[in-house]
Amino acid sequence: MKNFKRFLAALLAIGMSVTLIGCQNSSDSSYDEAVDVPTAEEIEAIPDGAEKTLDWCSYYDLNPSANSEEKYTNVSLFEDKGGKINYISCGGSVNKYNKLSELILANTPPDIFPYEQKMTFPIGVIKERYQPVDSVVDFDSPLWVDVKDTA
Repeated sequence: MKNFKRFLAALLAIGMSVTLIGCQNSSDSSYDEAVDVPTAEEIEAIPDGAEKTLDWCSYYDLNPSANSEEKYTNVSLFEDKGGKINYISCGGSVNKYNKLSELILANTPPDIFPYEQKMTFPIGVIKERYQPVDSVVDFDSPLWVDVKDTA
């Protein structure tokens, strides 16, 4: 029995190694061709007259700081197109939901708040902490048309 376990462990290790090595440099060209993702140059700048600052309420800042000088790619793209992220610190755990409720009751809700499954759906939706984006996002634009049905 001891030798069988060793043999099985060796067989599994070899199988996993072969799988990792075989998949390492593969790319699914059919997927790349099917997904038409616009390049940064194809995305238009934020138009004049539009709100260019987004309020981000979370326990972590998306903007670079002394502790982390690196920017998220999506933040860099947003800033390149004329936008700015305003960070609203709300602590962690339960405190962030208390801060979110305070901001909503003060009629100054943030534009973006992290989505976390257990506290978002259904309780966050029922408490009207989240709103549909249908009125904000143009799902007929080339950027969103492919995911319109899913969204």
